[in-house]
Amino acid sequence: MDRQNLQTYSVQDLMLNFGQQELEEAVQELGAAIESQEQWYSDLNRTLICHLPPNIRDLSREAHHLCAFGAWLDVYGNDKIRKHSLFEKIKHDHELIHYVANKLLSKTIQDEKIEPDEYQAMYKIENKIRNHLHTLNNELKDKVSNIDSLTGLYNRKEMYAQLNMQYELVNRDVYPVSIALMDIDHFKEINDKYGHVVGDKILSQLAAFLDQAVRVYDTVFRYGGDEFFILLTDTKLETAYEVLKRIHKKIGSLQVPYNGSMVTATTSFGVSSLRKGEDIEYSIENADQALYQAKKAGRNQLVMDTVH
Repeated sequence: MDRQNLQTYSVQDLMLNFGQQELEEAVQELGAAIESQEQWYSDLNRTLICHLPPNIRDLSREAHHLCAFGAWLDVYGNDKIRKHSLFEKIKHDHELIHYVANKLLSKTIQDEKIEPDEYQAMYKIENKIRNHLHTLNNELKDKVSNIDSLTGLYNRKEMYAQLNMQYELVNRDVYPVSIALMDIDHFKEINDKYGHVVGDKILSQLAAFLDQAVRVYDTVFRYGGDEFFILLTDTKLETAYEVLKRIHKKIGSLQVPYNGSMVTATTSFGVSSLRKGEDIEYSIENADQALYQAKKAGRNQLVMDTVH
């Protein structure tokens, strides 16, 4: 399977490699870029309406590179955002609006009348740019709201969004998808004995480890409480079991310092898969049942569901 051919460049499909800090920085930078473009358009309108002397940069053939927004488009370094389908559309329309603005400004310099359809053409282009920017910005902000604040992992809301996309691929026989539920053994007792600060440290430590341990095309989510959900794309159930067995072995016993000693914890896994024609919740329930069997078998276990 050529994974590159399955990529569609929208934020919905670029979330796998977005860290929380990177995502928040992208939202902040994009917000500043939107403000600069809005300011440029406001200044342009003021110049046209009030017959003011134009900014010399707007008369240049390279005007789309010289304005603040154009400079941002040229140097913005987040490759994930640059690959978004809207990014190239924004660049194209931004160059186009500067071309149209140049023509209108040239008319004002020569005291020529700007026809209504000429101004309307410019307005339509700017409106397209504005809509594209706000769509992109809203998608990014939505991603921020889908991140768990303690662990930095995506939360259950995002998990279902991704599961729905992967379920469509399973139903179209594009590739198999496996899932796993994992939790920390005796986590309630840890919280009761050592306090929630230690419990939170264990959760954060485990989240960071899992995020690094999974393959680049797999995703870890905080399912809730001490439970984590792992989505393994293009992976058969038996392969997923082997992948997770290696991860489980590497985890060993989690250790967090507490009053000069170490608090340890183990984990249990239940592994299942998305199945064509079957409800997503059914697959999650299968993983949950496998997790239950892992705990019933003594915990610190990894169990694959037997439903086929």
